[in-house]
Amino acid sequence: MFGMFSNSSRSSVAAASTSSVDDAFPADILAIEEWPEQDLLAHEKAVLGFYVSGHPLDRFREVIRRSGTTSIENLESSDERHPVTLAGIINSIRVRPFKNGNGRMAIMLVEDATGSIEIIAMGDVFDKHEELLTSGQPMLLTGNLRKSSDDDGNVDISMRLGERRRRGEPAPDKLFVQLLDDVRAVTSKEYRVSVRMGELTPEQMVQGLERFKTLVEAQDHAGKAPVALTIVTEDQCAVRMSVPASVRPSDELESQIRNAFRQAASVRTA
Repeated sequence: MFGMFSNSSRSSVAAASTSSVDDAFPADILAIEEWPEQDLLAHEKAVLGFYVSGHPLDRFREVIRRSGTTSIENLESSDERHPVTLAGIINSIRVRPFKNGNGRMAIMLVEDATGSIEIIAMGDVFDKHEELLTSGQPMLLTGNLRKSSDDDGNVDISMRLGERRRRGEPAPDKLFVQLLDDVRAVTSKEYRVSVRMGELTPEQMVQGLERFKTLVEAQDHAGKAPVALTIVTEDQCAVRMSVPASVRPSDELESQIRNAFRQAASVRTA
């Protein structure tokens, strides 16, 4: 196992004769890879109207924590005078032209795991970030809150993307929208893969390691996050090793690694 990630030749590993649930299924069925998590969640939302297996932001939990975001449920206590950053998914977006015909605005409904909020992007701010805002991907959104209260004391909160500026001032050269996938790729210090060895036959383990080695060494996944691999044995003994490779964390890479180990692997960034 350790020699697999060195330049020296490695000896072959003979698989033990082990019965497996795989024997009950045809090879063509077993060859079908599991949906990536984001695709599974998208289908759940489309069919049921809500998520079942988790939330699209779950896989970015560490990134969100490091980014200093505020959850939607806590916005009521946030100061209107200072910009806030949310991590969310845009559920709907309506684009309208200004009445004078000079520009457009977008009205978006954004949700996180705690609630939803209306966010407005005006003029050049929307033009600058339109591609990201219409991507359907989890993102960070920065802007200023707008609060109003009714006679019963209920507070209505919305947000305007960007920052306050005087009429006629040029738009600042700042990113008010960032895809969480891009933020994760830039800020991750380590890429941690944990494999539950007891869920695999010896042959499957070797095949998984070979595929894993190919993936983390591929130029398509090259990045700055060092890779750490932990093997957890059946008696819960964890063996951790540093892998001589650095990757760019992504949903695609995580899905391929999980499939390489037949879903007996978990991935997280630090």
